[in-house]
Parts: sequence; structure tokens; C-alpha cells
Amino acid sequence: MDEHLLACLDAVELFSRLSQKELAEVAALAEPVHCSAGDVLCRQGEANATWYVLAAGRVELRRLDAEGVEQGVAVLEPGDSFGTAALLLGEPQRVTAQALEDSDLLTIRKPRFDALLARRPRLADRLVLAPGVRRRLKAPRFPWQGRGEVTILVARRHVWSLARSMLGVALVLVLLMPLVAWAWARHLQPWAVTIAAQTLVSLLGLWAFIDWLNDTYIVTNKRVALEERVLFVFETRTEAPLRSIQSVEVRRPGPVARLLDFGDVITATAGWPGQVRFRTVPHPDRIAQAIWEAVEQERAQARAEAREAIRATMRQRLGLAAPEPEATAPPQRPRRLRWHGPLWAVYLLLSRFFDHVIPRVRMESGDTVTWRKHPLVLIRETWRPFLGLALATALLFLRAYEVIRFTWPPPDVFLAAYAVTAAVLIGWILWKLEDWRNDVYQVTSQRVVDLKRRPFWLGEDRREAPLETVQNITYHIPGILARLLNTGTVIVQTAARTGDLQFDWVYDPAGVQQEIFQRMERFHQRKREEEARRRQAELSDWFTVYHEITGQS
Repeated sequence: MDEHLLACLDAVELFSRLSQKELAEVAALAEPVHCSAGDVLCRQGEANATWYVLAAGRVELRRLDAEGVEQGVAVLEPGDSFGTAALLLGEPQRVTAQALEDSDLLTIRKPRFDALLARRPRLADRLVLAPGVRRRLKAPRFPWQGRGEVTILVARRHVWSLARSMLGVALVLVLLMPLVAWAWARHLQPWAVTIAAQTLVSLLGLWAFIDWLNDTYIVTNKRVALEERVLFVFETRTEAPLRSIQSVEVRRPGPVARLLDFGDVITATAGWPGQVRFRTVPHPDRIAQAIWEAVEQERAQARAEAREAIRATMRQRLGLAAPEPEATAPPQRPRRLRWHGPLWAVYLLLSRFFDHVIPRVRMESGDTVTWRKHPLVLIRETWRPFLGLALATALLFLRAYEVIRFTWPPPDVFLAAYAVTAAVLIGWILWKLEDWRNDVYQVTSQRVVDLKRRPFWLGEDRREAPLETVQNITYHIPGILARLLNTGTVIVQTAARTGDLQFDWVYDPAGVQQEIFQRMERFHQRKREEEARRRQAELSDWFTVYHEITGQS
């Protein structure tokens, strides 16, 4: 092993706590890089999960802020490093690094370092990390987080909130004590009364503790979100993309909040009611600062991408751009052999018939995802006519087989009355079925749609909003039955004139919320790419006119 390489890594604070054996394993991952003065090692916003340490030379770090102003951050000397967050968290590079003179560096790439951590998981605990990086590295990852989405902060309500709930439990205990004393004085099963009182107080205390644990406040590099649950009662999650945040406010209600340093953090957007409220959280100023830093980082990232597009266009026009790699066709999947025959045709016919009569609650066609209300809604709307039809049919059979004998009304009149009743009840069922089928909720690559049609083409109410106007997305699961059946309501808060869109009683509301959020992310990514292409075309026109003018002169 190169002693100079080991000494270079040993001098870095990140690896200063590692043993010589561990340091040697890290050194085996390092790759030497030489760059000339003026070379750019990485650019801000690049998905370049690489860590750098300077062995010789000088490197300048610059950062572009949300306003488009690029400022110098530091000038690195031998032994300095950068890219720790990119290495450990996979975040885009936060700075642009450019060599001021001929320099030698060592680099470690994230895939190779992750493989080492998988073999030696305790090594991660021995790394010397900044508090923010350590916190994000230890933060949990939630199922709804997308690719490249990193948890920045997770908070719960301050213990003062739990203490207030426990005061209520203590009050119940005080009120029960006279009852227990009376039972002992009267010898009325005192042990049973005491155990019942203790059980009640313990259950109330456990409920309060679980309720306190179930409220979670999350900040990622894509959104702010709050999850609220009340055991066996409801579940809800409200979230807002970082790009839609307009202000962050901290409120401390009273002297106790100021003394114990807790309060509410209110994140406002353009939607109505336009708030994601973190209630009674500890250190609210730190949380507000973390949210603002994430917002600024998101905006700076967009600025960096736009500037990189301009840079690429200029290099191409000046003949400095590297040739683009040829596109290769994606590998063809082997075609599955399908059975064809009369039974297959019957199967297709039946499946299409049932999909039309009772369609699936989630269908995807092209770039459109369609949801319908949960079948529970259909059952709730049709159980009465079904019950009436079942009772009428049962009465018909009971009379036909003379289980019940009565002479009036006559058989013909009875049969006619049954036919009329059955027709009315079946018509009722078909009306409700058609009404259930016709209420659909959709998200496309461009918009969110809430479409309600009245049965049999008697009218429709269509409300839609572009994805770019979506501010907040909230889902709510009310009650035990709704949680068991995984159904609830999704509210899409927008800044459009149509107002909010409400998806009532959809299956898997958390999945619906996540689908809409992912569509929003892809929409804004496409929008940034289109804007970059538009600017590239404008720059191309500028260069063309410039060459025409300079050529004429």
C-alpha cells in the first residue's frame, strides 16, 4: 500500500478515527486524478456521487445561490476535501470545483464506498461527520420517498405536549381515587375496583404516549410533510413541494414555549388553506432554518441546471463541446407466447365485460392514471335495494312453494306486484352502479382531473387543474374500517381558479398522493428541460446574428 496515499487519507478529518486496517480498506477504493489549471472537477447540481481530497495544488469551490449569483466558498489546500454529502447520501454536488493550478486529487465513488460499508457496517459510526450530515445519514427513509430524495430532518412534538396529555391522565387518576377508597371502606370487591382503575389509567396513559409518537414532521430535499395518526381513529398526511413554499413562520404561544424552546412552524404556500403546520415542535427556529435551506438549495439547483444548459450551448456553438454518444436502442424483451383459441377469446370477452360493468379502482392507460371510488361506496349505496330485492324474491318463493299460504292478493296480482317491485329495485341498483362508475379521478402528465358524470348521460361536472398549480397534497383515512380497507380522501390544493380538487373514498390514498407528487416532479423536470432548450435556441439565434454582423463588417 502506498504510504503517501495512506498519509493523505489519514490527514483528512473524515477518516481520522479509523484504524490502520480500516484506513487501508478505504485507501484501496481511492482513485488518483490529475487536473490542469482551469479544469472543472465537478459542477453544482451534478449527480456526481464522488468524494474528493486534494493531495497537491489548489482548488476553488464556488456556489450559485437562488438568485443566480455565484460566490466563492473556499480555496482548498492540500489535505482539504469536499463531497462528503454526495458520497454518503447520494446528493447532487453542492459546489462547483475548479483547479486554480495543476493539482493532484484522490477520489472515492459512492458505489464502491457503499460496498465497503455493507461489509463493514460499523465503519460508518467511526466517520467524523458534520452534525447535519450525521443527522441525515441516521434519519429514517419513508416508503413514499422517491429516488434521490433524502431525509433532512425528522421531528416530533415537544415532550411538553406529552406532559399536558399526561396531566389529563393524572386528573382521571385523582377522580378515581375516592371511588377506590369507598370500595375498600365498604368491602365491595376492593381488589377488582383497584385493578379496574389501574387498568383504565394505564390504558389512557398508553394511548396518550402512542398518540404523541404517531405525529411525525418530515423535511426532505423535495418536500415538507406531516403525518398524523390517532390510533384506530384516523390517519392523514399533508405535504407541500419545496418549490411551492412562499414563507416559513415560527410562533411560540406563551412564556412556557419561549422558556422550553418549542412552538409551531407554519409553512405557507399559494394554495388554500395553504399551510403545512408543524405543531409544538422543539427548536422551531432550527426547523424553520432547515426548511429555508432546503428551499434555497432547490432553487439554486434549478439555477445551476439552467446555467449548465447555457454553458453546453455556448461550448457547442464554439466547437468546444464533446460529441454526444450515439443513442443505443433499448434491449428488446422476449415476447411472451400467448395462447390463442376460442377459450382465450371467451376469457377476453368476459374480462372486458366485467371491466366495463365493475371496473377496477385503479387503471393506467398511457400517461393517464384513473382512480374510482372504493367498492365500499358502491356497497353502501346499493345494500338497501339489494336487501329489498332479496326479501321480495324470498317472499315470492315462499308463496310459490306454499310455505306461506294466503289468499290475497291473487297470484296474478302478486306476481305483477313483484315484477314492478323488482324492476324498480333493479333500476335503483343500476342507477347507483352507473353513478359509481362515472365518478373518476385522473392524473396525466399535465393536469389533475376530477370528473363526475350523472348516470345515462344526464350531465357532467369536470374540474381540472394544471400540475404546475398544485401546492399541497393531503390524504385522510377516517376510522378503523377505512384503515382496514385502505380507503380515504385525497385533497389536492391548487392555486388555480378551480380551487381544490377532492378525490373522495379512493383506494390506497397514500399511493394516490405519491403518484400525484411524482407526476408533479416529472412535470417540473420536463418544464426545466423545455426552458433550457428554449434558451439554447435563443442563444443559437444570438450567435447566428452575431456571426452575420461580424461577417458583414
